[in-house]
Amino acid sequence: MRAARRAVRNIYGINNTQLDLLLFVEDEERFSQKYVLDNFVASALATRKDLPILIDKGYVFIFLEKKSAIGQPRYYRITTKGKLLVRHMYEMLEQKADIPYFQNTKKYIPYQK
Repeated sequence: MRAARRAVRNIYGINNTQLDLLLFVEDEERFSQKYVLDNFVASALATRKDLPILIDKGYVFIFLEKKSAIGQPRYYRITTKGKLLVRHMYEMLEQKADIPYFQNTKKYIPYQK
């Protein structure tokens, strides 16, 4: 599992908390930041910091804008790009895809069993 997580982090340029957040919300149709803060096991600061980064990278998008007049929160949704990232991680874990071996460079060599 650790090798697959490392490979996904290096390929897609995200950190552990961002990967965990994507894995957490992957099966949710929509979610709010309050839902993530209440149910996701990470610090509130990390969650508030990482959600905008995932939006900027295109893994999550704003599904429904906040309506402050009636107190409705802003809702988010995982994008197809985010779902493909999660699927790639699961394929590595199920050994349907090769786990690349990363050296200190950005180039990678496919993992040999």
